[in-house]
Amino acid sequence: MRSLFRPHMVAAVLAVAALNLIPHQAYAQDAGADAIAQEKRAIARQIVERGYPVDRREALFFGTMDETMLQMRESMKGQLPEDEGAQQILDNWLDEWAGEAKGVLSTHIPNLMEAQAEGYALLFDLAELREINAFVGTPAGQKFVELTPAIMATPAFKQANQAYMEEVLSALPGAQARLKERLLEYFSNQVESEPLES
Repeated sequence: MRSLFRPHMVAAVLAVAALNLIPHQAYAQDAGADAIAQEKRAIARQIVERGYPVDRREALFFGTMDETMLQMRESMKGQLPEDEGAQQILDNWLDEWAGEAKGVLSTHIPNLMEAQAEGYALLFDLAELREINAFVGTPAGQKFVELTPAIMATPAFKQANQAYMEEVLSALPGAQARLKERLLEYFSNQVESEPLES
């Protein structure tokens, strides 16, 4: 008696079965990837919470801003004449601006922290995030994260950063002049190329 299942029929049955399996396999792969992504985000948020405790976040951000303002003040003073009144105006303006900037910054800290966690989840794989989280969970790890912004205030970094800022600020007027010149030339050419209305 001949078999009811000829080779081409068997192949067809197997093909149909394979097609039915594909969506399930894809779904399983997507579900697995989603689970890993969720775990990565959860660990990344834990890193942020451990490294930047909620009750100290504002102080950490403000400390970095204060140090930046101090170095900016020194660099900008070098661009002013040695006049006590002018220097005082600059000091007052920087203090006002820093106060306003801190007010804005404080409202953005939650979003910045969430974005930082998202960044960690994007840049590191699951194994790396687990290692980082374990390190940040140690006293040394917490201290490392907390004091990293304070590097700006150390003498060597401060001196190197001050030199950089002074050089950049001294080049700024020339760069602004070049930008102004190019914009004026561009708009002048635009006016000249416009057809005259009859």
